[in-house]
Amino acid sequence: MKNQSIVNILLICLALLGGQGCSAMAGDSLPTVTTIYTTAPSNPQAAAALPFEQSLYKDHDARFEIYYPDTWKLVRSTNAADTIHFVKLAIGDEVNHAAVTVIVQGVARNLATVAETARQTIQTQPGVAQLMLLSEQGVEVNGLRGIEQVLTFSLAGKTMTQRLIYLQHSSYTFAISLTVEPEQLASYTPTFETMLRSFKAL
Repeated sequence: MKNQSIVNILLICLALLGGQGCSAMAGDSLPTVTTIYTTAPSNPQAAAALPFEQSLYKDHDARFEIYYPDTWKLVRSTNAADTIHFVKLAIGDEVNHAAVTVIVQGVARNLATVAETARQTIQTQPGVAQLMLLSEQGVEVNGLRGIEQVLTFSLAGKTMTQRLIYLQHSSYTFAISLTVEPEQLASYTPTFETMLRSFKAL
């Protein structure tokens, strides 16, 4: 997979959040929280086992901050101003093994509707096939409640797995995702979950 290919996938699949239900809607259908991600020192066990040396990214509009591996490349989307990619590039070639993306959109009162609308839109994109929702659960990330979904899809014949978390804030909707090839999901999960624990709305 050539450099930037995962980023292109993310632009197709995640930037579709823009305009897809991210506006005030009646009701809140968030599922019961089953997983909580919190920042150290409230989670000292996680802090003692950091899987990477960290760099801090602070949003230019002071909406959020997140730590990411300092060996990863930070890529600001040229197509979507509120989209930031953190891309793991292999050493010595142009293969990117994983990407974590943070998207900021307008406030959404019903994340389930946002997630469903985004999935329906993704399925209509050229080259996308076999999109399936593998699991869904309620999550909380440093006080923000949300929905975590695991998706799988094929894009131009390449199978990808995506962990996608929608978080509800009083002023924004955050979407944080990990996109990898299925066989690499387990190896990148510790890094992704450490990044989640570091995520803070400002």
